[in-house]
Amino acid sequence: VRGVEISYTPDVIDVVFNFRPEEHCSVVQRRRRSYTDEQYAMIFHELALPGKDWRYNRSGDRARLQATEMEPLAKAWARWFVRNFECCSNETEVIMARCHAVYAIL
Repeated sequence: VRGVEISYTPDVIDVVFNFRPEEHCSVVQRRRRSYTDEQYAMIFHELALPGKDWRYNRSGDRARLQATEMEPLAKAWARWFVRNFECCSNETEVIMARCHAVYAIL
């Protein structure tokens, strides 16, 4: 429509689409939470192929999963998530933050 100014600011988009504030997002909540080894085992069971393991960082913390070691459905959602929401240059390694997002989707 000519002569109509349209604002694409995040606040306007949130109102138009009725988006909730970030603190209500289950993915954000999952990323901030502390997990026990049993909870990580449950996440891993849903995301990874049998016989595989997390990739660890130098301090021994869980850091990521290799996409080639993920269940097909989890791998598909991880790729979709990276391509549409959290772009990165390396799709073959799924960092923990994205693992939490994929687990929330599943």
